[in-house]
Amino acid sequence: MKSTFDNAGVGQFQYKFLLLPLSARATLIHSVRSNFPLFLLDNFEFSPSQQMEIQNMSAAFASEVSEGIANTWESGQSVIFQKDAKPGEGEHVKDRVYHNPNSPTQRQAGTAWLPVSIYIRYHLP
Repeated sequence: MKSTFDNAGVGQFQYKFLLLPLSARATLIHSVRSNFPLFLLDNFEFSPSQQMEIQNMSAAFASEVSEGIANTWESGQSVIFQKDAKPGEGEHVKDRVYHNPNSPTQRQAGTAWLPVSIYIRYHLP
């Protein structure tokens, strides 16, 4: 059964993921790295418009996010995920904010791995 792609669904997915045996975790981590859009579509429920967004995601962005998620999970941590509720009908803009504190420009030598964060928010144009 697929999880919802909201705060509760992603949290529940990650909780179950962290309870898996290491071999099962490794399989999921490999699927994140090898085909991030397919991983999302296989594991979460999306509307048709969200499915199109995922399928049209740039390869560079998918690679960056998938590597951050995989590294976070390999460190035994959960990704920090926050998705705001979509405002009512009408025009709005969706922002996808991805932060990786472990990137070469952010990470300090000798520090512990920090989880990546993903924030999806909406605002008026």
